Amino acid sequence: MQIRTFQVLLSRRESVEAAMVALNKRGARKSLPPIGWSWGKAYSQREHVGTAYACQGTACRGCQTVDRIPFMLEGDAPRYDGWTFAAALQHLEGENIVRTVPGIEIPANYRTRGSACDHCRVNRRRNDTYVLVHEDGRTVQVGSTCIGDFLGSDRAGAIADSATLLAIAGSIAEDGCEFGGGSGSTDRTIATYLPIVAYFVRVNGWMSRTAARDRGDGCPATADDAWHVATSPREIVRKRFDPIPEPTAEDIALAESAESWAESLSDAEVDAERGDYLHNVRAAARTGMVTHRTAGIIASIVTAYQRAIGKERMRKERAERPASVHVGTVGKRETWANVLLDFVTGYEGAYGYVTVLKFRTESGAILTWKATSTDLGRDDVGKRYTLTGTVKAHDDYKGEKQTLVTRCKAVELPSPATVAA
Repeated sequence: MQIRTFQVLLSRRESVEAAMVALNKRGARKSLPPIGWSWGKAYSQREHVGTAYACQGTACRGCQTVDRIPFMLEGDAPRYDGWTFAAALQHLEGENIVRTVPGIEIPANYRTRGSACDHCRVNRRRNDTYVLVHEDGRTVQVGSTCIGDFLGSDRAGAIADSATLLAIAGSIAEDGCEFGGGSGSTDRTIATYLPIVAYFVRVNGWMSRTAARDRGDGCPATADDAWHVATSPREIVRKRFDPIPEPTAEDIALAESAESWAESLSDAEVDAERGDYLHNVRAAARTGMVTHRTAGIIASIVTAYQRAIGKERMRKERAERPASVHVGTVGKRETWANVLLDFVTGYEGAYGYVTVLKFRTESGAILTWKATSTDLGRDDVGKRYTLTGTVKAHDDYKGEKQTLVTRCKAVELPSPATVAA
């Protein structure tokens, strides 16, 4: 099976897809096999689109960033008894619409040749003829009503129809590569969209669509703010945002790293997670494209990547720490200076919610406090405290020694920046 690739404008993707669906429906009515096609990963590149003058290099005003997406068309040119269907000609007044089967070239004279049939030798008005090329190099033009007699097969008509559909599919793909026309699709490349997401995450923090709906106060989701900026004219964006969001070099670098991370997620990483989130992230990233339906999942790639590198950094830091040891005397009240709040989680207990806080001393010992009433939470991870509490027990958790403490009092220490000031 031969596959031919066309670099379709991303803005024309929807119209090309709709045309291909309609074409296969047309073929199904004639009981013809469907034409296979698929999309590759969308991308952006600089192209010279000005027609008034030649490209002037890197500073050329006629060059702009163009979003494209590979369109893979599957299908071999139909053959029978040494003859290959090369093109279908639709005859107009003095000229022809030439639909060449992708991958085949025919002589230029067929663009203006009349509707004569080389088989019956009758030159009369015909709407359609076919150009066939033999493996020995001969080229003939045959009328649609003569094709069966020429090939000597009852299947000739169906073969010719399949060739015509494949040629039309090639024309659809070629039209999608050219500027002008199209459906005005709002599809964007991830490389265009994700830096804007990174900008909003940096400036406003992350807001998922679910969280935005739950708030109910009209606060927009990060994905929707970024989608508005990516798909709207600048004068429209200016009415909503002042100044207009302009991603920095750091935002662009973060977006590129996040996209690369999502696209290269391994099967092991995907399978290790409960649910389908990472699978969906990887599948969306590998398209290279953002639609309104996928904008939310693709926007979340930025924060998912930040969490992933944060976990990896924490894993490495923990691997380099000294082994934890039991500290303090069971039943005795102790005080530990300059301990780091390393981890916070929680669960619903019999008497309400229980917050589990893990502190780490300067020597690497782990102090675990299960509190039913505390102001400390996940936002406090990374802060340092003077911790006073009663040693409840010396325990082990997953092979790591930890000291259980209770009835604690944590006094936050000033940050190094505050001390310096």
